[in-house]
Amino acid sequence: MISDQVSTGPVRQAAPPGAANAAPPPLSTRKRIAFSLVVLVVVIGGAELATRTYYRMKTGSWEIPDKYQDWDVALYQPHPYVGYQVAPGILHEQDGVVIESNALGFRGPEVELPKPPGRVRIATLGGSTTFNTKVTHGDATWTARLAARAGARGLDVDWVNGGCPNYTTADSLNNLAFRVLDLEPDLVVVYHSWNDLKCAQHPGFESDYSHWRQIYHRRDPGPFRRLLSSSLIVRKLERNVRRARSRRELRDSVAAERVEMPEAAPRAFERNLRSIVALCRANGVTVALSTFASRESQLETPASSDFQSYYHPHFDAQQMQDGLRLYAELVRELAREEGVLLIDAQREMPLERDREEQLFADSIHFTNLGADVLAGVMDEAIEAQGGWAKLRRKTTTDGDD
Repeated sequence: MISDQVSTGPVRQAAPPGAANAAPPPLSTRKRIAFSLVVLVVVIGGAELATRTYYRMKTGSWEIPDKYQDWDVALYQPHPYVGYQVAPGILHEQDGVVIESNALGFRGPEVELPKPPGRVRIATLGGSTTFNTKVTHGDATWTARLAARAGARGLDVDWVNGGCPNYTTADSLNNLAFRVLDLEPDLVVVYHSWNDLKCAQHPGFESDYSHWRQIYHRRDPGPFRRLLSSSLIVRKLERNVRRARSRRELRDSVAAERVEMPEAAPRAFERNLRSIVALCRANGVTVALSTFASRESQLETPASSDFQSYYHPHFDAQQMQDGLRLYAELVRELAREEGVLLIDAQREMPLERDREEQLFADSIHFTNLGADVLAGVMDEAIEAQGGWAKLRRKTTTDGDD
């Protein structure tokens, strides 16, 4: 006899038709977000690796090229009295220009202190045209080339480049007082005009330049921003944004309202130069004032340029030329009144049409050749006025002490 068997386990239900092809249950929102983030990281990481590999093949280095760095962040640091200065100990390369600063924050070699007996130390004051932002390395700046020419005349010479981009005579006055004089210069060469004219054309002129000069704060990007900045792709995007912003500002500057030269502007420029001369004299330092050489200042019929329009949006080309000539005449008159050395670079700098592009990278900034030519003009002017002979006698006397 066959007995009935009663099952005590679960009863397997028959699968409904088509159940084998049913979709899996949807992912939770949290899992979808996590999956999307993983995909995003993989895509960005792959793009970053591909970009880095491309530049590794071009440059031989995995490092981010300096040209994708923000110069304001890379080059400067705040200073409590000067406003800002070149950051100490930097080594930065961009577009073929190597910027290297010493431990004191000056472009060029370390400064030996105390100064050795018999040494002639040349210090220069100015803006980017003294710093020489377009000159490929420190030894090719006109400061260095001037020192080399003095050395060829038998002097034991070193040099301090006290120029800093965007400095005016007001900034250089403070720079001289608080930073340069402590380095025991024997000769200070002052090369200014362009940036002071920038102040002059800016609306709401104040003779202390406070209407234009702002307190410099070095931006602290924070940990997240620093992480982003480690990406070459992000750096490339930032550079493109900066270029687009510059182009937009240039378009706005071309249409900017024109203003007249404020009467107080030339007086402020002269006052600052006179104060620099007085401060040097009080410290036994020889001074040489130089007029400013530029393409525009030599033209009979001034032509506007994108460079001039961008940096001086409220002056037209004729106003800019007139301003450069006015300030040059103020330098000449002041040098005669004070009995200091005069370097008339505006008149003496050779600017034949076929040589302009060889000497200038833009309206005012020198090429390596231009910096060397300017140094030659300065050297000849100092020699003709007995400047080198005076410094030779001074350092010989100091050495005997």
